[in-house]
Amino acid sequence: MKNKNNLKLRSEEVREILTKPPSWIIRSGMSLVFLFFTIIFTLSFIIKYPDLIKSNVVISTSTPIEQVLAKQSGPLDKIYVKNGEQISPNQKLGIIRNTANTDHVLKLKRIIYKIDINSSNNFDAIDSLTKLSLGEIEDEFISFKKSISDFKLFKDLNPFANQLQSQQTSLEEIKKQLSYQERLKSLQKREYNLEKINLQRHKTLLDKGVISKMDYERRELEFIQMERKINQISITISQMKEAISNANHKLIDIQINRRESQDRISKNLIHSIEILKNKIKDWEYKYLLKSTIGGTVSFQEYWAKNQNVKSGDIIFSILPKNNKELVGKLTVPSNNSGKLLPNQKVIIKLNNYPYQQYGILVGKVLNIAISPNKDGNYLVYINLPQGNVTSHGINIGYDQEMLGLAEIITEDLSVAERIFYRMKSLFQY
Repeated sequence: MKNKNNLKLRSEEVREILTKPPSWIIRSGMSLVFLFFTIIFTLSFIIKYPDLIKSNVVISTSTPIEQVLAKQSGPLDKIYVKNGEQISPNQKLGIIRNTANTDHVLKLKRIIYKIDINSSNNFDAIDSLTKLSLGEIEDEFISFKKSISDFKLFKDLNPFANQLQSQQTSLEEIKKQLSYQERLKSLQKREYNLEKINLQRHKTLLDKGVISKMDYERRELEFIQMERKINQISITISQMKEAISNANHKLIDIQINRRESQDRISKNLIHSIEILKNKIKDWEYKYLLKSTIGGTVSFQEYWAKNQNVKSGDIIFSILPKNNKELVGKLTVPSNNSGKLLPNQKVIIKLNNYPYQQYGILVGKVLNIAISPNKDGNYLVYINLPQGNVTSHGINIGYDQEMLGLAEIITEDLSVAERIFYRMKSLFQY
């Protein structure tokens, strides 16, 4: 029975069945393989494998955090704020010890910047500045006090006023005398004309023998004296006119001298004010620690009175009040930098907030430097349209500069496009 079964298994029909698989299996297998490759091919067009440029990024506000540095080495004389306190622009934060009294210098500054040389309203306030401890500003303050004293003396005493008044009085007197002499000359001329007619009459009488020659000569002598008197008056009038001209010139000279003196004293005062202002600015730059923006002040270290600081130390950082508009700055190597274009998408993964848990920030390229820096890198600025809201919808806030990794998507290519570009480059070269 066993032998019979073995014969059946080894028969031609059985071997044909065993060695030849069913056609439906072959058809189904080929369909599955085709379907598999079709899916792979389709997915190669769907799945994106973008071209990225990666770089470290610093996220800050559009108004960057201000760092207040010590410009001079020395102990802190006073700290005016507390860590985390809200401050205003130009608020004083601290002072480095120096030879001047801070309150005296700032009081002097307030008065100096209100001075108007066309008004004496602030001069009384200057007079009240006595016994000030100004340190290195002392010499400029003394020069300023002298200039303002000269200015006030000139304005109060008005030294040219008497000269001008005297000269104007003298000029008016000469003009009166000239007017009198001109009227006198006019009368003398009328008298002269009448005397001339009278002399002609006497000449007629002399010719007729009515009067003697002596009487005629006496009348002629009177006529000559009258003529000499008119000439003398003419000379006097000419001299008076010359005197008036000289008096006018002298009056103009006095006015010019007064103007020049006034301008010189005013310019000296203005110059001394500007020098004093600049000296106060230098003092503030070296010793006074203050902010230029409003916001929240943060101590870089634990600072206390009498603690020594070195020139260049960061003493305070100011977080701006308006920190809603965030921007990023990154440095991109020159490799592939030609692919960078404005409005390209940027994915930002922050160091402080793991992106797997908090998500990512999405930005856009805002500006690209037209030339590399000294290290051969390009500065790229990005903005964040969604602010500090991540892809997970989490508002991470902003209380300090944030560091992270930025990935700029230069080309959003699919896998198939990448394969095509690679094959194209192989065939081209």
